[in-house]
Order: sequence, then structure tokens, then C-alpha cells
Amino acid sequence: MQERSLEADLNLIAATLRAQGRYLVTAESCTAGLLAARLVEVSGASDWFYGSFVAYQAQAKAQMLNIAPDLLEEHGMVSEVTALEMADKSLAHTSAHYAIAITGLAGPSGDGTGVSVGELWIAWADKVAGLSSAEQFHLDCDRQSFRTTACRLAVDGFVKRYCTA
Repeated sequence: MQERSLEADLNLIAATLRAQGRYLVTAESCTAGLLAARLVEVSGASDWFYGSFVAYQAQAKAQMLNIAPDLLEEHGMVSEVTALEMADKSLAHTSAHYAIAITGLAGPSGDGTGVSVGELWIAWADKVAGLSSAEQFHLDCDRQSFRTTACRLAVDGFVKRYCTA
């Protein structure tokens, strides 16, 4: 079985959301808006893409998404808890129905917190069903490849969870 292209998956997401009359929001840290940029490459994205929070620093996550600084301090910027909180809070602050959140450490150097370079967490949330889930990945690649791979994994996860082929 051959994998679909990113373009095909983005079109599948668009068709699914259009058919449902629903919207997707993203909350991105290490990808710095790259996922949102990929999503809006699909013509007519305003029919199903709500927008994006690009919250790179802890202060931005706290201010833009209302994530408690204590949570970030306790669990770290790159963690399952933070990814889930980013997804859930992005839904709480918008009228979107689905969310994708990405947080990770692209490197090439560490951040002094003990998080391994290449660690990535992606969360997906569904406001209607009240469900969210997250997956951890470890990528061994350069910074740009980290960002593009993270976007691909986020799209794959959304398709797997919410789209029917």
C-alpha cells in the first residue's frame, strides 16, 4: 500500500471538514506556523481552517492560550501534558471543532531542561466528541527536516483519527 502524498492528505482533510461543516485550529510551537501554512495551500481553506496560534515561548503559551505557567514549569514546554493543553485551550478560545497542537525541540542544541533534541509531541483534539490524544516522536534530523516531518506527522495523525478515505 503506497502512502498518500501530503497534498492528497491536505485535500482529504479539507473535503472532510467541508462535508462536516467544521473548522480546524492549530497551536504550534517548534513548527512556528508551518502547519498552518501547509493547510492554507489548499484552495478554499477559509471554508474549514479557523486559524493558528504560534506560541513559541512559555510566556506566549500562557498569554495566548491561557496555559497556566505552573503547568508549563511542572511538565515542561515539550511534554504530553503541554501538547494536550495547547490543543484543548486552542479549542476553548475559538469556535473551531478540531485542533492540532505541536511542541518539540528541533535543536541543534538543547534547551537546558533535559528534553532530548528531536523530541516531539503532537496532540489532536475533537471539541464535539470531547476527546483528545497525543503521541510522542523522536526525530533524528536537521532543524528544517524536523519542522517538515512534524507537520507531516500531524497531518497523518489527523487523517487517521478524523478522516475516512
